Amino acid sequence: MKETGFLQFPGVVKPSQYNFAGLDTTGAVLEDGSIDVGRSYSGVREGIRAHVQRLKAYAAKGTTPTSFAYPCIDKDKYDSSWWRNTIVGSSPYVEWLGKSQNPSGFGWATDPNYGYSIKNDYMAKLLKY
Repeated sequence: MKETGFLQFPGVVKPSQYNFAGLDTTGAVLEDGSIDVGRSYSGVREGIRAHVQRLKAYAAKGTTPTSFAYPCIDKDKYDSSWWRNTIVGSSPYVEWLGKSQNPSGFGWATDPNYGYSIKNDYMAKLLKY
């Protein structure tokens, strides 16, 4: 919900991409003049599964494409030794998803309050229900 503005898609990602987490979206202008809008998925189920699998990879050391109950959606990420050695397992706490709060200096997002905003704005509210 955070990445899409509660499914309003205010950024460069479009609803038809089913990329609810903005995976691999930079918004950068590419050499051909187009905007980097990240990954696209075949439907809601695949887009959500990709998001959950990516979160597991950030949270759990040793995550591989075979670590998931269902086929790995973004298997190509694991082709990169940098991804396997730097990102996988780098954020065992939701607060560490923000790069500036992550002791490794790597994380999901550059927003300086990213992980804490998930905890405070979303998770804390869920615990009150």
